[in-house]
Amino acid sequence: MDDVLMAEAFNLWMQDYTENPAAFEAEFNTVGQFLTDLHAGRMPSYGETQVETLKRYAARAVMNQLAAIP
Repeated sequence: MDDVLMAEAFNLWMQDYTENPAAFEAEFNTVGQFLTDLHAGRMPSYGETQVETLKRYAARAVMNQLAAIP
């Protein structure tokens, strides 16, 4: 994933968040587990669980780029 695609994916995430923050409530509930794992010396699993989310946003970004091609 190049930087342009990554930036677009994160912009899409932010757009979704600003349009419907309640849909992201579960994300904020993961903070406690992340910190618990980190302070216990365990690798937090947040990154592993969010791979599919990032892939979905990247796929949307690709579709947006393709749609912009005349």
